[in-house]
Amino acid sequence: MASEIKSLAFAAAILLAAAPAQAHDFWIEPSTFHPTPGAIVSVALRVGQDFIGERFYRYAKALIAGREPSDDVTRPSGLAYEIVPDDDPTSRFEPFRGHVLYEGKPLANALVVALLHGQPTVHIETHSDARGAIMLPLPCPGIWLIKSVHMVRASFFANEDWDSSWSSLTFEMPEPETKAKP
Repeated sequence: MASEIKSLAFAAAILLAAAPAQAHDFWIEPSTFHPTPGAIVSVALRVGQDFIGERFYRYAKALIAGREPSDDVTRPSGLAYEIVPDDDPTSRFEPFRGHVLYEGKPLANALVVALLHGQPTVHIETHSDARGAIMLPLPCPGIWLIKSVHMVRASFFANEDWDSSWSSLTFEMPEPETKAKP
């Protein structure tokens, strides 16, 4: 039994070590630190700061380019926290415009970050306006990650203090169109 607990703790530690901390602590919280022989020990993976817990939810979308631009990508998909493009970003090279929605409503002042795959120095930030609108001047074609995090106090009866929602949208922006010479 002790070897099973050690194996479980080791596996959980590897999983946690693989995740970037980014100003948060990750810890394993077993149902007991002193199990009796043969007892089943459940573990919870926690994230937060100073042992103040946080429930986190991830809402991820990826846009796959089709033959023609799609208006479907401009409609909310019903996720609790989502970034919705105003136009299909897989169809042409232009600044990314969209809206940030939380529980289906525009979210003002949300920090939104754009990252270019394979280029860690390319980091573009903006905040949503009062209507939840955003504009990110993406400087080049490539695979982009647009992301945002929204935190609210957890309900009174929750085991954690905070609920954090993580929204992400990935897509590949095409090369700029070149005009044919007459």
